[in-house]
Amino acid sequence: MQRTYSFFLAWLLPVVVLAGLLGQTAVSSAAPDTANNLPDWGIEQPLTTTANTPFGASRPVIAASANGPTVTVLFNRRMGNGVTANDPWFVRSFNNGSSWTAPASVYSSTLNSAQIDVAYDDSRHTTHAVWREGNGLVYAPERVWGTSNITFLSTPQNAPGVSTPAIANGRSGLLAVVWSEGDGANPDIYFNRSANGGTTWQQSRPVKATPSSSLFPDVAVDENDVVHVVWEEHDKTGAPGQPVPGTIYYSYSTATGWSAPVDLSLLAGAGDARRPTILLTNQGVEVAFATETLVNTAVSVQIHHLSCAAQCNTALGWLASPAVTGAVSVSSSREIIPTLAQYQGCSLAYFHGIRSDVTPALESIWGGSGCDNWEPLNRPTPPPAQALSPRLAYQGSQWTYLVYETVGVNNQIAFRRSTFKMFLPFMGCSNRPDSTCRP
Repeated sequence: MQRTYSFFLAWLLPVVVLAGLLGQTAVSSAAPDTANNLPDWGIEQPLTTTANTPFGASRPVIAASANGPTVTVLFNRRMGNGVTANDPWFVRSFNNGSSWTAPASVYSSTLNSAQIDVAYDDSRHTTHAVWREGNGLVYAPERVWGTSNITFLSTPQNAPGVSTPAIANGRSGLLAVVWSEGDGANPDIYFNRSANGGTTWQQSRPVKATPSSSLFPDVAVDENDVVHVVWEEHDKTGAPGQPVPGTIYYSYSTATGWSAPVDLSLLAGAGDARRPTILLTNQGVEVAFATETLVNTAVSVQIHHLSCAAQCNTALGWLASPAVTGAVSVSSSREIIPTLAQYQGCSLAYFHGIRSDVTPALESIWGGSGCDNWEPLNRPTPPPAQALSPRLAYQGSQWTYLVYETVGVNNQIAFRRSTFKMFLPFMGCSNRPDSTCRP
């Protein structure tokens, strides 16, 4: 079945803008008032090649120090021809992506290591990684990479086990990890934290135990060490003969547990919602996710982007104003997962797919800026290149990074970074629906 996708970017703004987010002050960041606030991506840099990764690499993730020059990319390295098992490998730049180290092993085993995530801790100047190892959840700070000294945070004995872990860090060295886990039952979203940079961990607990399947969480930590989580929940009734649709929920940590989950997909008027991602900025909380709708024999997918500056624990904090782009299809079975970042005060959302109104019809990376109301879309991977699974990171207001998987006989990992734009001073802002431009 061919999967046809139309991309829909919904910019959600708060109904009531308060002085703080969950008790903290949100600092405004002025956005340039231009027709196109998308990054000028530099030349493509291959991070892996057939010489050092002969059997291919996939699904890169990226982490950057907040203000320093360190950027780290982890990826799945296929360990043999015709072998499905992967090991986590990494490359690193110490000069904002100008040059990179040779690929090196994070960990090697006979099990399949997959679903990697990574975070950079500025307080300790170190990178932390998590991934699924067999059915279990592994944590490894960079000081143990290349050794067998990994830490298992969870070891369920039965399927489906652990899946899609995510890690984030706070300013004081707090590490937060979320993941989906089922031990012979429908999976729930679990959470664990370390207050000392990963040396010790607390007992893992569910964010919210439900009888339905909870999947694909993402996590972020704010400057007050409040943990923000989004996930996909299958708790609603679908159409006859159709799979149970997904719902996107948002919650944050409190002194006694977790806030009541907010249904973001309902607020966005979305259908079958999938694969959320979360980002914290000076303006508040941003969330993006995909939705799927079956149209005849094709699946139409839309990308929604949401933001909230205050009262994020209620529906009053979120509001949608849609903007629609074109329709696309995909030639691979790779799911679409949006990725978020900031570029000189503007919100970015990137994803992969094939647009039906663009020739040649090749799978590419696409992205838009909230400062442009998400149009036009940027295509940093022009034909004849094909690319999948983009991930963004940024450092301050100058550098924004993009890492992705290039399609070939054996796929490889590539990188681009934004070049710095200079904007002329401006006196005011146009009446854009996103209102991210502040005088």
